[in-house]
Amino acid sequence: MTIRIGPPLLVILLAPDVPIWAQQPQLLLDINSGSSSSSPSRFVDVSGSILFRASTPATGSELWRTDGTPGGTQLVKDIRPGPLQSSLSWLTAIDGTLYFSADDGMHGDELWKSDGSEAGTSMIKNINPVSNNSLYPGQPTGLDGFVYFTAGEPDTGDELWRTDGTETGTTLVKDIYPGGASSDVSQMIAVNGQLLFWAVADTNGWALWRSDGTEEGTVLVKDIGPESTPTVLQEFYEVDGIAYFSGTDTIHGGELWRTDGTEAGTWMVKDIRPGMEGSWIAEMRVLDGGVIFSALTDEQGRELWMSDGTLEGTYLVTDLNPGPEDGTMGLSNPVVVGDWLFFVGNDGTLQPPIGIYKSDGIETYLLTDQLGGIGSLSYGCEGVFFDGHDGIHGWELWYSNGTSSGTYMVHDINTGSSDSHPNDIVDVGDRIFFSATTSQPGAELWVCPCAAVGIAEPMADKSLMIAPVPTSGSVRIALPGNGWGLATCLHRCTGTYRTPHSGSYRQHTARHERLADRGL
Repeated sequence: MTIRIGPPLLVILLAPDVPIWAQQPQLLLDINSGSSSSSPSRFVDVSGSILFRASTPATGSELWRTDGTPGGTQLVKDIRPGPLQSSLSWLTAIDGTLYFSADDGMHGDELWKSDGSEAGTSMIKNINPVSNNSLYPGQPTGLDGFVYFTAGEPDTGDELWRTDGTETGTTLVKDIYPGGASSDVSQMIAVNGQLLFWAVADTNGWALWRSDGTEEGTVLVKDIGPESTPTVLQEFYEVDGIAYFSGTDTIHGGELWRTDGTEAGTWMVKDIRPGMEGSWIAEMRVLDGGVIFSALTDEQGRELWMSDGTLEGTYLVTDLNPGPEDGTMGLSNPVVVGDWLFFVGNDGTLQPPIGIYKSDGIETYLLTDQLGGIGSLSYGCEGVFFDGHDGIHGWELWYSNGTSSGTYMVHDINTGSSDSHPNDIVDVGDRIFFSATTSQPGAELWVCPCAAVGIAEPMADKSLMIAPVPTSGSVRIALPGNGWGLATCLHRCTGTYRTPHSGSYRQHTARHERLADRGL
């Protein structure tokens, strides 16, 4: 690349230059000051701000927000004024708005929304004014500009509703189980412009339904379960317009099914464990154009399987623990990072008998077996974080980038053998937020920059070009976040550039080609 030197040109590059002390997990704010805990939880990223629930004696458990700074961490609204909590649940971000269930002390549990400000936090509609409780509205799911959720009133029971965020635009979609009985709509997912879910329409029990948001367009897809015997409900996972799930009938038990939202397009993929016992599909995730999951067989126990949605393309990935003993461990929340699934398993030889593995659906690798316990896995900083203990430090924050050497304890937050139990981890690109416990100040809000695990923030859009340079006067540049955590590098197209160093500047010589490589 050739640079033509004309009028002076300055380029300022901004890059992470976080001090060593700030490259470790830090207590962001002691919300409930002292040794008592605010117990922050249910972190949700809403357009770059993290909304969550936390508790103080004055407000009870209420809605809070943070921008990642102590000054930007504050109570959004005391929804139920005073020390009683508002029972926040189902916190879900949809199209830049947080939807959730809350009780303000006057209307019972109803559907609310928030943009992260006090003025922008309000109840959408008092659905059940009779008993001051709309049966705990939940499962907010976005589709074509509407939010679908479950709610109830005496005349209809718990049914499918939708809202456009306004009181008048909040309506019952359909009374699926007519009368005061509830259809108990569950596990909603948007696929191919329609909503798929489980519902009960009569005494025959659970069945697969779909809805386009209208009463006429809310119809039964298929009743795959036996009469009067509920289907075991599992989440749906969508791949290229096909929803995969664990379905149960009296012939095959719980097995892998698929649906495109039509009766003809709904069938069992494979009878992995022949007979009525079923393989009881669990921990399903989307990976490489298919689904990867654990399944139980008599010969291999519970192991890792993969499917592309066809009979021939559904196969055992590995018998991690050879023979009928289980190789995968339940309740570990497997996480997909790129082309790999991270999960907790046991090959039968580990002491203690637990380890973190990764698999691409073909090859499976052990990352570490040095832990006496491993909690739920969470995505963050291009890898996975988890609550683990090695027998020395107690339960602390660990990280893995998918290599053995890159799997380690990030920091001993509650020093010594005490536990910090990091949990509710949420990733926001260049950092993670989580709750952790110390003896002082208890369970509070923490933040960890990705620099702590060797992941630097990309510089692609962190440059500022000034041309031509003024011959007199000065140029004022305001850095984001008051410049915290950023280093500036000043380039001038005369073959030299200057960098800040201990209150002064160092001048370096550089070829024009080198400057071109730097993006000039």
